[in-house]
Amino acid sequence: MLESLVIYWRRSELGWLWLNASGQPVIEHSGSWTDFIEMLEAQRLKEDSAPFQTTVIFSSEQVLLRDVEVPPKPTRQILGAVPFLVEEVLAEDVFECFIAIGHRTGNVLSVAVVEEGLIRERLESLAEQGLDPEFIGIDQDLLPHEQGQLIVTDTHGFLNTWENEQVAIRSDQIKEVLPIFLSAGVEALTLVDFTRQETISGLLTDTSLVSDQFAERPEASFIEYLFKQPRNQRINLRQAHYAFRSKSSATRDSYRRLALAAVFVFGLQMVLTAGQGFFLSRQAQALEKEAIALYQSVFPQDSNTRDMARRWRSRLAGSGSTNQVGLDALMEVVSQRLNGSGLSLDNLNYNASRGDLVLQLSGRQSDQIMALAEGLMGAGFQAEIGTISQENALVRGSLRIRTGG
Repeated sequence: MLESLVIYWRRSELGWLWLNASGQPVIEHSGSWTDFIEMLEAQRLKEDSAPFQTTVIFSSEQVLLRDVEVPPKPTRQILGAVPFLVEEVLAEDVFECFIAIGHRTGNVLSVAVVEEGLIRERLESLAEQGLDPEFIGIDQDLLPHEQGQLIVTDTHGFLNTWENEQVAIRSDQIKEVLPIFLSAGVEALTLVDFTRQETISGLLTDTSLVSDQFAERPEASFIEYLFKQPRNQRINLRQAHYAFRSKSSATRDSYRRLALAAVFVFGLQMVLTAGQGFFLSRQAQALEKEAIALYQSVFPQDSNTRDMARRWRSRLAGSGSTNQVGLDALMEVVSQRLNGSGLSLDNLNYNASRGDLVLQLSGRQSDQIMALAEGLMGAGFQAEIGTISQENALVRGSLRIRTGG
C-alpha cells in the first residue's frame, strides 16, 4: 500500500496528516500554506521517502451541501436543471460556481456548490507542488449521518438532528445555536468529542441537550477520522472538467490517440489505394480496347477477340520456319532493322498458312524501304518489296518477309 497525505483545507488555515503504508499516523500538524510546503519538502528529502497518494478535504464553510428535488428525467436534463434549483440559496452568481453531483435517491439529488475560482486556485496550487488528489471531499458530507448526534471539534460542531437535518456550527456559537435546531421533548443528543484545546463543558452550557451517555472520545484525530470514513455515496469534487486522470489513464489516452492516428493513416492509405486501383483499372480498360483494335486491324477476319494473349501467340507462333529460324527471331530482327531505318510501321499482317509477314510502311524516300529489304535479306530472310506509292511528302509501300528460302 502507498503512504497517504491528507490535507484538511479551511479558509486561511489547513491541517495535514501523513500516514504510513500501514495506515498509522506519522505526522499531523496545522498551519499556513508556507508551513505545509516546508513539511512536504522535508518529507521528500528523506532517504526513506516513499510514494504517496493525496486526499483533500474541504471545510463545509466554503462548500454548500444541498439536497434538491429533481424530475425523473435523463441525467443530461437533470444536470441542466440543477443550477436553477440551487440559484436561490446562493449569495453569488450560480454561473461562477462549480456544482458537483452526488448520490441520488429517488427524486432527491445531493449536490455540492463551490466557487469556481476557489477549486481552480487550490488545484493549481497543489499541482505546483506535484500533488494531484484523486479525491476531494467535504467534511460534513463524509461524517456519519446518524440521527441525534453532535460531533464537536475545536473549530466546529456538526449536528445531525432527529429530522435528518445536517448543520455545521462554529464551536464558539454552539451553545447559542444548538437550541434553535432542537425542539422541546426530543431525545438528548449523543456527543462525539474531538476537542483538543477547549473542554467540551466550555462549549456546551445546557447539558440537558446532551445525553448523559457520552460517546467515548475517539483515539483518532478528526482528520484521521474523516479520512477513514467510507466514500461510497459521498460527493467527490474531482468531476466534470476537474476530474482526476491517473497516469495510466493518460497513457491509455495516448495509446488511444495513437491508435486513432494509425486508423486514420490506414484509412487514408486505403482510400489512396482504391483511387489508384480505379485509375489503373480505367487505364487497363483503355489498353484492352487498343489491343482489340490492333488485333482486329491485323486479323480482320477473326471476330473472336477473347483471350487476346493466347490468340496472339497462336497467330504469331508460325507454322513455317526455315533455316531453324522461328517467328520470334524474325520479329526481333525486323524490329531492330525497322528502328534504325527511319520508317514507320502502319500495319502488320502475318499469314500462318503461308508463313509470311507483310509490313505496311511509310517513309520519306523509297530508298529507305529498299534498304530495309536488303538488310533483312542479308540476315537470311526473304524480303519482297510490293507496291510503292507517293502520297504528298510520304512514300508508302509494302514489304513481304519470309523465313528461309
